[in-house]
Order: sequence, then structure tokens, then C-alpha cells
Amino acid sequence: MLKVLCTAFLGVFSYGAVIAQLKSQFCIGNHPECKEVRLVLKAKTGNCFIQSGISNDLIRIISNQTDEEPVYIIKDEESNKIDVINLSLDRNASKGVSKYIFQQYVSNGKESVNDVKEWFVSLNGNKPYRLDLIYGLGNVDLNLAGLAMKHLAINSGGADVKIWYSHIIENKVDMDTLSIKIDMGSLTLNQVNLSRAKVIIGEVGVGDIFMDLQHCNSILQSVNGSVGIGDLVIALPPPNVPIIVRVNNSWVSRIGISSNLRKIGQNTYVNKAYERNKSEAVTFSLDVSMGEITLKE
Repeated sequence: MLKVLCTAFLGVFSYGAVIAQLKSQFCIGNHPECKEVRLVLKAKTGNCFIQSGISNDLIRIISNQTDEEPVYIIKDEESNKIDVINLSLDRNASKGVSKYIFQQYVSNGKESVNDVKEWFVSLNGNKPYRLDLIYGLGNVDLNLAGLAMKHLAINSGGADVKIWYSHIIENKVDMDTLSIKIDMGSLTLNQVNLSRAKVIIGEVGVGDIFMDLQHCNSILQSVNGSVGIGDLVIALPPPNVPIIVRVNNSWVSRIGISSNLRKIGQNTYVNKAYERNKSEAVTFSLDVSMGEITLKE
């Protein structure tokens, strides 16, 4: 495995509408024996942007931080030609968390650009990935366009997570599970049909979830959505996709059901396509303790 540690530099990087002054770069190079990458990426605070890169590296990270080089462990599984990479973006974790909380809640978020840690992570669009992202506080922006993502799991203590596609480019492989679990924050899933995910799991303790499933097809098998305190909004698949929805709610929560769904049991709803093809129905299991569930076309 080749590690390339690029020298520190000053420059400007643009990611969509985000423009940042960047100071350091870190790369892990590609090699011909690698057929799959299992990446565990950890960060405690800051903003993390992930997308497909133009280089041939397995991972390339650009940051506005100069005093923290990512800490990584690489383990090659030679028999399966799989590279396992465990990567921690920030070393001074406890200091970063306390500083972030002070900036956001004490100083009303009026920190300078250099005070907020920003990580711009590029992955290789020609390699299949199994990505586990373990994040603390901040924002996660994951643009899956052009990537081959076999598995994606995000676990966060307090982040706002957005998953989207900048171009209408379908995932190059089927994704077994798309799982996002957040203690306090928000989750936005746009254009989920392009992910080719079979199972979708979205859980937020305190906050909101929005899932755009409007163009999902027969690949999708089940959707689990759970919010402790907050709102869960789902844009449903097209009418030709059979669905069954099971809702678990409390007396302090509300349910807004699409007119295209009919009730067949206690908090159980189906669409017309379900009657014709029950065996291939997408199963929705939804739970809100205090808030509102909205199912819309």
C-alpha cells in the first residue's frame, strides 16, 4: 500500500457553493491488487464533504487545518484483495468538541473560517467502497454521484447529514444497506433511487428526517425510519411500486397519510399496487415518539 503525504500548501478549493482556504493535503495511493476498499472514517467536529475525485488515489483529503495530519491504519486482506483503511481526521478530539460547542452555542456560531475544521474527502470512482463514517458534531455532506458504494453507514452524535447526487449518475453497484443513525441533528436523503440501496435505515433521536424515495424501483426492499422528538417526512415511491407502511406512534405524535394509501389494519397502510403484487412490496417501518410522520407523493 502506498501512502503519499503531500506537502502543506495554501490554496482555494471549491465544493459546490462551498469555497474554503485550504492548507494541507493527505493521500493514500491506489494499487492494482486492490479490488475493494473498506473505509472507516472518524472525525469529532467540523464539516466533512465527501465526493468522487478526479485522481486515482483511494482517498485524498484536503483540509484547512495545518496542525493535524490524519492518523490511519491500513490492513490488507490479500486473499480477498480488499484494502481495509481506518482513518481518524482529527487527533485533538476532546479539545475540538469543547471548542465547537463554545463556538456554536456560546459565541452564536460567529467563528472565523479558520476556526471551523473542514475536510474535503475524495474517493476513487472506479473502486467499490464499504464506508463507515463515525462523526461527532458538525455537518456531513456526502455526494454519491460517480461512486461505487456497496455499503454506507453513518453514526453521529450531533451532525446534520445530507446525502445527495450532484448528477443523475446511478450507483455503479448495488448497495446492501444505507444506514444513518444520529443522536441529535438532521438527516436529508435526496434522490435515494440512484443509490440502488436494498435496505434504508434512518434514525434520529432529536431532530428531523427527510427521505426522497419518489423514483425508487424494485431494488428497494425495506425502509426503517425512527425519530424520538421531531418530524419524519417521506416522499413515497411511484404508484406502480407496491408498498406497505406500518407506523408506531404515541398519543403526542401525528400521522399525515397520502390519499393514495388506504388503511388495512391498526396503523397499517398499503397502496393499490400492493394488492396486485404483495410478494415484492417495499416494507416501511416508521416510528415517531413525539412529532409528526408525513407520507406524501
